[in-house]
Amino acid sequence: LPILVALIYYRNGMKYSIGAALISTILVAIFLNPILAIISGMSYGIIGVVLGYCLKNQKKTYNILITLIIACIIAMLVEVWLTSRLVSNIGVAQFISDKLNTYIHEFKAYITQTKQIYSNMGMNATQLQMFEQIESIFTVELLAMLIPTVLFIASFIQAYSTILFTHLIFRKLKYKE
Repeated sequence: LPILVALIYYRNGMKYSIGAALISTILVAIFLNPILAIISGMSYGIIGVVLGYCLKNQKKTYNILITLIIACIIAMLVEVWLTSRLVSNIGVAQFISDKLNTYIHEFKAYITQTKQIYSNMGMNATQLQMFEQIESIFTVELLAMLIPTVLFIASFIQAYSTILFTHLIFRKLKYKE
């Protein structure tokens, strides 16, 4: 979807691309899920408009990449905010804390099961202590510190893949890149 919004921006300008993003959001809301439509429509709309602007103004690829990374980070933050407000009806901090606690709980359950399997296979107690050390490393605080890094890496991957697919599509349509 961001590539279609960018293509419309490239051909027709910002008003049409925002209109296309809104229309696709409305169609998804009608046929699938209104909350999913709003969240994905905002995300892809932001990324598509930014990409279309960069392409129409013939920005260099590295400038497009940096701009798209920033747009992807903003889009992800908007997604988290919308999800926390529309789905969970709680604040962003509480939403993130709940998610991190869920991940930690699931990870600890996985470690406990793995430890039990190895214990049943005859692993000695000193070797099983390794699992307790691994379990003690993963805390909510550690995961919270990793959020910016994960956000940047995910944004980089999304931006880079969007650029690759956009260049392929524009080349097929014989548009100047």
